[in-house]
Amino acid sequence: MIEIQKGIWLDENRITFQAVRSSGPGGQHVNKVSSKIQLYCPLELLSGLSDRQQAVIIEKLKRYISNDEIRISSQKHRSQYSNRIDAMEKLISLLQKALREKKPRLKTKVPKSVKEKRLKQKSIRSEIKKSRSNKPVPDE
Repeated sequence: MIEIQKGIWLDENRITFQAVRSSGPGGQHVNKVSSKIQLYCPLELLSGLSDRQQAVIIEKLKRYISNDEIRISSQKHRSQYSNRIDAMEKLISLLQKALREKKPRLKTKVPKSVKEKRLKQKSIRSEIKKSRSNKPVPDE
């Protein structure tokens, strides 16, 4: 069992792996060796999830989910074993990232000096543009 987060566990023994041929460059090695790994993790393997957490995972990982299972592939390395480890790390990382709580954004007030500086810059820029025109400037 792998602990994803406090109280949330993943049964790694029931995750299935499938080795397939990789795509891309690699010459003869790619053509004859099945080193790409596809990982299939049914959602029910995650224990300790609340309904809200399950909904969050489904929403945030929807591009990886089909038929109620998370599918991840890895073909970064030349060896099947390394790709298997990489796929497991990707799964754990994705689940941890999906379950991480976002901190609420605290509203900040713009300081008065910053507002005054911005308005002063605007008026300076306005005067520069007025001075470029051929129209006579009305007296204030």
